[in-house]
This record gives sequence, structure tokens and C-alpha cells, in this order.
Amino acid sequence: MIIASMVVGANGATSSAGSSAPLQTAADRERFLLRRKNSEIQAILVGHRTTLVEPYDRSPHPLVIFSQRAIGAGSLERAFDDFITKMRAEYPGKILCEGGITLIHLLLDANLIDIFYVSRVALEGDDHFLDEELLLKRMRLVSRESYGDTSFERYERASR
Repeated sequence: MIIASMVVGANGATSSAGSSAPLQTAADRERFLLRRKNSEIQAILVGHRTTLVEPYDRSPHPLVIFSQRAIGAGSLERAFDDFITKMRAEYPGKILCEGGITLIHLLLDANLIDIFYVSRVALEGDDHFLDEELLLKRMRLVSRESYGDTSFERYERASR
């Protein structure tokens, strides 16, 4: 099972100055940390670029890193499928994806996200925009709640 989480600015951006940190609210950060502490999580999945800009030196779970550069000239789709197959063999339980928008879009496109937590904030970012059309094509909104200036949305895979 792949569970993903992402903070999204009012303009659909998922980063500001190259990082998601400027978009996070205190309420979003609190939920982010609670998800990470879940003992059922077997691994955290991130992309290579995420490891360069976010602090992953003290991950509470094994870190699985996907890198498009490692694929070389081969097919991204095939290499990604192989990567996911190997990851699931090693970590058959719940995997928490904290990757950036490139990885999220790959997972959504392949219909691999089971649960997706989206925190929508009033702040605006400047890059890495969420493809809302792809999100709604693959996922269905099952709950939404607001806390202060943050709206918490939970999506589940539409094809369940």
C-alpha cells in the first residue's frame, strides 16, 4: 500500500524557492510528523531531488530513493514499474511517499497511490504545480476538514 502526502499552495504550487517547507503550516507539519511516526509504515519513498532539498538524514523508517537519472536512456515507465516491484518485494506493507511532484505524478499516472493526503494552504508557492486533473482522474475525495488556514483532504484510489 502506498500512502502519499503533499502540501499544496493556494495557486497549486507544491514548493517555494525549491522546497515545500515555506508552504507548511504548523497544523500541516503536525500531521506530517504523525504520519511518519506510524509504526505500520515500513519505508519512506522519496525522489532524488527531494533528498537534496529536504532534511532526510534522520528518517524514522528506511528511505527508498527513486532517481530518474539512474534509468539512463531506457524507458521511464518500464524502469519505474521495475523499481516499484522491487520496492514492494522488500517492503510489502505500508510505504509512505513524501516525494516531490515529479514522483507524485509518476505514481498517480501509474495508479499506484492508495491514499493521498493533501494539505491545502493559503500561502502561494512558485513551482512544481500539482496536476489537479490527474489527481481527480485517479483519486476520489473522501474527506475534507479545515483547521485554521489549512484544509486537509484525504483521497482514495478511485479504482478500488
